[in-house]
Amino acid sequence: MFRGRLSGFGLRIEPLIRSSRSKNAKEVLQGLADGTVDVVIGTHAVASARFRNLATVVIDEEQRFGEGHKRALRSKGDRAHTLIMTATPLPRTLQGALVGIVGISLLAQPPASRLPIRSVAVPSDPVVVRTALMRESRRGGQSFVICPRIEDLGPMLERLRDVVPELSIAMAHGRMRGEELDRVVLAFAEGEGDVLLTTNIVETGLDLPNANTMLIWRADRFGLAQLHQLRGRIGRGRVRASAYLLTDAEHPPSAMAQKRLEAAVALQHLGAGFDISIADLEQRGAGDLLGEDQAGHIRLIGTELYRGVLSRALARARGERVEEDWTPDIIVNVEAHLPTSFIPEPDTRLEIYRRLARIETPQGLEGMAEELADRFGDLPEPAVTLVELVRLRLLCQDAGVTKVLVGPQGVAITWHNSERTVIDNTGGPTRAELQRAFAVIQRDRS
Repeated sequence: MFRGRLSGFGLRIEPLIRSSRSKNAKEVLQGLADGTVDVVIGTHAVASARFRNLATVVIDEEQRFGEGHKRALRSKGDRAHTLIMTATPLPRTLQGALVGIVGISLLAQPPASRLPIRSVAVPSDPVVVRTALMRESRRGGQSFVICPRIEDLGPMLERLRDVVPELSIAMAHGRMRGEELDRVVLAFAEGEGDVLLTTNIVETGLDLPNANTMLIWRADRFGLAQLHQLRGRIGRGRVRASAYLLTDAEHPPSAMAQKRLEAAVALQHLGAGFDISIADLEQRGAGDLLGEDQAGHIRLIGTELYRGVLSRALARARGERVEEDWTPDIIVNVEAHLPTSFIPEPDTRLEIYRRLARIETPQGLEGMAEELADRFGDLPEPAVTLVELVRLRLLCQDAGVTKVLVGPQGVAITWHNSERTVIDNTGGPTRAELQRAFAVIQRDRS
């Protein structure tokens, strides 16, 4: 492709893959060192090359590279420009883009003929497997069956032969000799065989428009980005594709793995890669921006808090004016929460608490209250009070109120960056205290 598109520029473009001991590889390495090779396209082997004047580094499918490899490639040139490409950025890379360390560009427009991939997460069952594979075969297509380990391929092959004996099954994995692996995959790409039983070695690089069904065995053992990359191997033509995320009933997924599967199923629209990466960042953390780890760590304090602290630190380092980040301190003796009888699932309650904390406008709060009523029914008294507390917070931020102390004997309000305090000594029952706080702030905000 590169040679075809750059044919008129007089550039020497060479590949560098696998072993660097071959005669051709040694010639390419020498050409890079003396500058006679202008563009090299290769695998990790490029990291061992010497360049006379490296100006641009393009890293495709960055999730396949460790941070050490990426840093080694970037260090080959003096201030070389770096372009990192992937459908699912690693949490560390995405975090760097979100806080402004690196620039980010989104290609959000899918090909005109592309259809969303129907994705479902179900326990493995012979009926499900046979139905999915036979349906694809009847419409003249091919299927993938993905296993997490090479050791799983043999038992799965026997199961498939029992479930779909009429289908032709090919097998491919990373321990096969290169020539044999290429032969199997190329034959499948040319239409030989109904099912390709393989590992995640097919995660990238394959474009098979005729393969439009994928079964991923023990999907809970794959990462969220891996699941999205794998199902990206199907649905590349004009046919609606289906991905089945299969779990083992004898070994049910952990709570964290279940969240990954739910996210993969929920985010199945076209161009979902960025949303998948955001979900991956939220679940795994952003890693160490100054070290090797590409995920983890900041889950302990929360992604949003970490991102906010880091963004302000970077702004100060650039000499920019940073507004003080403050939140009104509201002290009131009322019962305000989401009862378990209203929302039983802990993860759902936590997500709603987070969304309430992020609301910045009254319109957003009204929409959230309507959504809660629509999803869960009439709000109980503690939930109504919680919504009113959020409304009070928004009013305080708009009016510049930094602290509200509400009690049965009165209301005390302190303005931000001011010593002025307004005290209303009107007593009243606890249920009216919030309304009195609203009234006092609105009366004295000027």
